[in-house]
Amino acid sequence: MVICRSGYTSIMDLAKLEKKSFFIPTPGQFEQEYLAERFMKLGIAPFCRQEDFTFDKLKMLKDFSGFANFNIKGSFNRLFSLFESK
Repeated sequence: MVICRSGYTSIMDLAKLEKKSFFIPTPGQFEQEYLAERFMKLGIAPFCRQEDFTFDKLKMLKDFSGFANFNIKGSFNRLFSLFESK
């Protein structure tokens, strides 16, 4: 289980690591607030505002799937081939 912000990079890392998470969006970062709410609605990860967080809220994790079902596979060779010169 990971407690973290709901930024794009954190979400990509969680998906790759197949972890359950609890999001606390950075106040004023509207994209993080949107993503946290979206993942909560999808049943993937709960969230709360920073000022509302208590350790008791982590009990919500049992009702969420986490990022375990994404099966992300990729080839770094293919990804970085973009940068190869011909």
